[in-house]
Amino acid sequence: MREDALDGRRRCFPRALAERAAPPAPPVFRISSDECFRRMTHSRKKRGLFLTGVLLALVALATGASPQPAAAQSSASPALEGDLEPTALALDDLSAFESPQDHWQIVGRARASRTERRVLHTEPGTGVLAGLPTEDTKGHEANLYTAFEHGDLFLEMDVMMPKGSNSGIYLMGRYEVQLLDSWGVDTPSSHDMGAVYQRWDPDRPEGEKGYQGHPPRVNVARAPGLWQHLEIAFEAPEFNAQGKKTKNARLAEVRLNGVVIHKNVTLRGPTRGSYRTDEVARAPLMIQGDHGPVALRNIRYKRYEDARVQLSDVQYRYFDVDRFDERPSLDTLETTQAGAADVLGQQVVDDNNTFVLELTGTMRVPKAGAYRFDVQNRGEAVLSVDGERVVRQVAGADERPLPSASGRVPLEAGAHDFRLLYAKSYSFRRARLALFAIGPGMPRQELTAPRSAPSREESVDPIFVEAGEQPYVLRSFLWQSEDRERKYTHAASVGTPTGTHYAMDVAQGTLLRVWKGGFANATRMWKGRGNAQVAVPRGSVLHLAEGPPVAALSSPEAPWPDSLARFRYQGYRLDDDGHPVFRYRAAGMNVEDHLRPIQDGRVLARTMTVRDASGEESGSGRDEDARRFVRLAAADQIERLSDGSYAVGDFTYYVDLADAAGSPKLRTAPDGGRDELLLPLRLGSETEPMQVSYQIVW
Repeated sequence: MREDALDGRRRCFPRALAERAAPPAPPVFRISSDECFRRMTHSRKKRGLFLTGVLLALVALATGASPQPAAAQSSASPALEGDLEPTALALDDLSAFESPQDHWQIVGRARASRTERRVLHTEPGTGVLAGLPTEDTKGHEANLYTAFEHGDLFLEMDVMMPKGSNSGIYLMGRYEVQLLDSWGVDTPSSHDMGAVYQRWDPDRPEGEKGYQGHPPRVNVARAPGLWQHLEIAFEAPEFNAQGKKTKNARLAEVRLNGVVIHKNVTLRGPTRGSYRTDEVARAPLMIQGDHGPVALRNIRYKRYEDARVQLSDVQYRYFDVDRFDERPSLDTLETTQAGAADVLGQQVVDDNNTFVLELTGTMRVPKAGAYRFDVQNRGEAVLSVDGERVVRQVAGADERPLPSASGRVPLEAGAHDFRLLYAKSYSFRRARLALFAIGPGMPRQELTAPRSAPSREESVDPIFVEAGEQPYVLRSFLWQSEDRERKYTHAASVGTPTGTHYAMDVAQGTLLRVWKGGFANATRMWKGRGNAQVAVPRGSVLHLAEGPPVAALSSPEAPWPDSLARFRYQGYRLDDDGHPVFRYRAAGMNVEDHLRPIQDGRVLARTMTVRDASGEESGSGRDEDARRFVRLAAADQIERLSDGSYAVGDFTYYVDLADAAGSPKLRTAPDGGRDELLLPLRLGSETEPMQVSYQIVW
């Protein structure tokens, strides 16, 4: 990005990549943008889809929640990982790059102040790539070029931007995804963090010289000096035998800090600042090096080839059976229908039946190496390759979207026998099954096809909730952890007009998470019977430590409790602006807990007004005062900074103390685990409250 323009955010490839040269069948299911990175197909040449017309009445997936495998799979050994995972770019030295200039350095740590413009401090070591340009650093020679070239590419990295700094990731050295300190920008442009920077034509009229830039859908850039995570799925342009471009480059998907900010963006030509203006099929990755300091780490990439699994000679046996608790042996069943799978359709598989289905055939894999197979299903699904079970999952009827299970197996290039069993033991839910493969040089590819029967997908329009002009308090369940196996059943999510939101566990007073962007997806609460009753945050989510915010410890070295048995939630009141003030009694204290966004939503301020209530509880006296604490933060790593603030979780977010009424204690938990930031409380009578105020900055 040019300087003068400043004046004017598991690991797979998106399904969008498959659509460029996929078989003529439509997608087998609808997915949300947040699921796209995990559900993909890919092909470079039009090929007849193996399994055409197979099992299609069965292959429709719902959306909305994460997998819950019912049958656990053993973890894969390193030998089975092979080329499944992206390759880590070695940052022990600069040998991964071509002719780097001196302002590029490998360091052990990087730090950037929130107040100093364009200042990046480093410490010796390895693992972090730092760009430290000076005023004399100019031109394309200042940029950094990888030793490897790429075409189709998945790329991810952590990025740290100092205040006011500017850099960029140029795919193939030609198409820029912008890196910029855009913290707090309300309406992002094509100059901001994560944007596709504009192309440039000096011959166009004034004011139109820059064109075809693409701003991010939403600004989820974090504060200067914090690590941010960027993921890019890129499709290279295609050319015919005469070298003529037949297909434009495309960003299939870009995520910043967990949020999709671009999807299916066509790149019609190199953007401004590229080192070449022509287009080619393969070229190095380029990192801009003359616009400002930048730090990068955990750079991982996967290059994709023209490779895919093919199935042939597929046969099926269908068994119409009565309701069952365990799948019966096929030897004990009478075949209802059998034949080639390309004739299997809705006339064979009735969604309202209970049945067992067996599919067998030949699987041809393009390269030797480790392969992963994923199943998504209701009922039971079992995949075996060459007689060995690879993956099995038993899923309930009401799990939405479909849970997923995975298995890995090493395969030689060539043909292998496969067997896929599917059993549905209940008639009150539609049959659903999908099978995917991922292997060396290939992204996740769907092996089931969608056209043997009319589509019967469960189309659900999402129900989004926004705050409007007043804060919005939404009572719901929340997933307790990212695996979504447990729920908080007493959660309150609070949306604010600034776009900064948070969620509390009112059963313990715990601030669970904060996020920026859209407020909540309430589809699983308000659609149909709303069985799940789960609200899902819509923006870039920052997960905070579990556990109560206040506690009485037997000593300053005692462990922080996971929960408080004598916690009493007392509801909430609204302040003058409509923000809730939560009230609870815990550890011999009455607490009013007030959270509100400040600084135009950049920061979430928390003020806890604490009064002694020990006289109201039997067996508790004033001698407990010296051992009462507020826990301000807990993470694997907390570091006190020179300005008195704290960086939490390896610079994931900051904690600023504002009139904290005491000196916080930074300790390592007694079990030797994570760091904790505790503030001792000194309480007088009920009429002499103590206020604890701090701010969460991210």
